[in-house]
Amino acid sequence: MPSDSSWTKLSAKHQVKFGAYADLTSAYFDTPSESILVYVMFFLDYLDFQKDDSDEHISIFDSIIQLLTERLKTSPSPLLFCFSEVAHRSLIKEGRKPFVFEDATRDFKKRVYKLAESHSNLFLVNLDIEFSKYGTQQVFDNRNWYFAHSRLSTFGLSILVNSIDVTVNRIYRPAAKVLVLDCDHTLWGGVVGEDGIAGLILGQDGVGEIFQDFQRVILAIAKRGILIALVSKNNENDVWQVFDSHPGMILKKKDISAWRINWEEKSQNIRELANELDLGLDSFVFWDDNPLERERVQHLLPEVETVDTTVELFEWPNKLSTFVSLTNFIVTEDDLHKSDQYRSRLKFKRDQNLVFDKSEYLKSISLNPLSLEISEGNILRAEQLCMKTNQYNLRTQRHSRISIERIISSNPNLNFIVSLKDKYGDHGLAGLVLVEQLDANYAFLDTFLLSCRVLGRYLESWMLMETLKRCREEKIGHLIGEFIPSGKNAVAEEFFEIYNFQNLKTENSIQEVIKKKNLQISDNIYMISAEIEEIPYSEIYESHKPA
Repeated sequence: MPSDSSWTKLSAKHQVKFGAYADLTSAYFDTPSESILVYVMFFLDYLDFQKDDSDEHISIFDSIIQLLTERLKTSPSPLLFCFSEVAHRSLIKEGRKPFVFEDATRDFKKRVYKLAESHSNLFLVNLDIEFSKYGTQQVFDNRNWYFAHSRLSTFGLSILVNSIDVTVNRIYRPAAKVLVLDCDHTLWGGVVGEDGIAGLILGQDGVGEIFQDFQRVILAIAKRGILIALVSKNNENDVWQVFDSHPGMILKKKDISAWRINWEEKSQNIRELANELDLGLDSFVFWDDNPLERERVQHLLPEVETVDTTVELFEWPNKLSTFVSLTNFIVTEDDLHKSDQYRSRLKFKRDQNLVFDKSEYLKSISLNPLSLEISEGNILRAEQLCMKTNQYNLRTQRHSRISIERIISSNPNLNFIVSLKDKYGDHGLAGLVLVEQLDANYAFLDTFLLSCRVLGRYLESWMLMETLKRCREEKIGHLIGEFIPSGKNAVAEEFFEIYNFQNLKTENSIQEVIKKKNLQISDNIYMISAEIEEIPYSEIYESHKPA
């Protein structure tokens, strides 16, 4: 299996090493803790078909669960557990009696999914989801099993490799945040400007039902926290009349977070939406039936993921519902309110553009930040912020739950997650500060980030005040920070300069402290005294200023 060219897709991106067949112990304990570990298991390899007593197989997977648990305890890196339940089954033999290993396999799956609930770095890859699309005869090859101990055909290997690749990519690259849709021939059949509302194909049997099912999938995606936007060459009034008046519409105007309905170039409209929502272009997925429009956007905005919609129309609902870039491993409580929060964001930006004195305006909108200790109830959101936040993120460290817990363990009082409310609504948990104590006098600002939906409120000023207050309480005299450019976090690049940190590029007195974090003094290393009194923009939060 290792020598097959199918693995080229992974080896082009990662250094891939293979363990010995069935040597699980070595794989778990000899793989460096910073490495991604992938374990591929076929139930066929563990089921004794000479024994028909299911009770004997209930505990057959205990050793695997134990090894998984030990690895997860000792390594914060992702562990991908890939499995297939395909087995030698008999239509007649199971006509009156269930599969002999039903209890064993069901119990094992239940246990491993339970393990994933408490270990956010465990990712389960059910290979049968992908295998079932093509059939076991194409995916499995008994000849490979007997000659190379590989259950899979060359084609099956390519599916396995792609499943691993997709999962790893999603771990390190957050899902898209916005689905941009055309209207004519995309949300409905026909052209509203030519056919009128009555002439549209929507809601009837056949093709009209496909468009309705497609809208149902869009609505389900919106409920998972993905923003829905329209970019359509149309008269805006005509489009909203369809939303308001056509009885077949599943989507309503309230489900649309942003739009550009005009006759301008679609790539320019998407750029404007990205600016309006304060999101990077790589957060957008573009769905349009017109190949010319898709080609233009793909050429002019390569960061935007343009969907190939050349498949048959009746495949659209399934294609969208399983589209990887619009799917997350989990949906948090914060995700469920994201559409409302971004609508509040848009209203805030429009109102802000109307005022002359930004500082006075911000004082007037009842900003109410709150710092919360990182706990079982919010650590999932803390992990999500680390994985998804790109723009206002000083170091863009993709921390898992385990690594967050490790940082907190140095001094729990220095770490917190931030919620914000103002007159525009509840913005939820939108900021995170992770600080690692280095010694009695120095702490390191490992993570300092803000969700893009609360940018423009100088919440970073309040978060810095809160951080320094906590340092003082712990008798820590100095806070060290670092900026790591990611290509996406330019908005945070001037944070240390704005907030009067000292650049340490000529400082030699704290070299030993810096080495504790394996850092080197550079232009991007800074320090501030915890005793500093004047923090820019702190007057905006005067009523919530830390004591």
